[in-house]
Amino acid sequence: MTVPMKALKSFPYAGKRLKVGQVFEARGRIGAPGTDAHTLAAIGSAVAHTSAPVQPVVTRAMTAGRTRVEAPTYDTRMMTAAPVEPAAAPVPMIVKAEPAEPVEPARTADVSLDDMDAEALHALARARGVKVHHLAGAAKVRQALLDAQA
Repeated sequence: MTVPMKALKSFPYAGKRLKVGQVFEARGRIGAPGTDAHTLAAIGSAVAHTSAPVQPVVTRAMTAGRTRVEAPTYDTRMMTAAPVEPAAAPVPMIVKAEPAEPVEPARTADVSLDDMDAEALHALARARGVKVHHLAGAAKVRQALLDAQA
């Protein structure tokens, strides 16, 4: 008795070198221990080959419209494509920024930068839109404010 089988990997059998996907006849039955067909199936070298295409098994859960399938396996999955949805309108890659509020010119006559401490200088820099490091000292912030003013 022989069983048609399909090779899952390349291996020698009955004096021939089988290639992946090649169909061959193995001696014995798949359910009978000690036969070639059973051994090849057990070690994952080959599977039983059927000439008829395998139909997906539809469970009661699938026919009832449920979304959860009981014990899903490769053989019981529904192989249908999802419906195609119309494409959304393209999103522009460049977003135009709103114009920044005009910054008042620096009034150094009213405020003396030399009399201000680091905390006050940082607050003034934030108010004028000058970016300085949060750990910068008073001298660095003062210099950045003067550079931004020029």
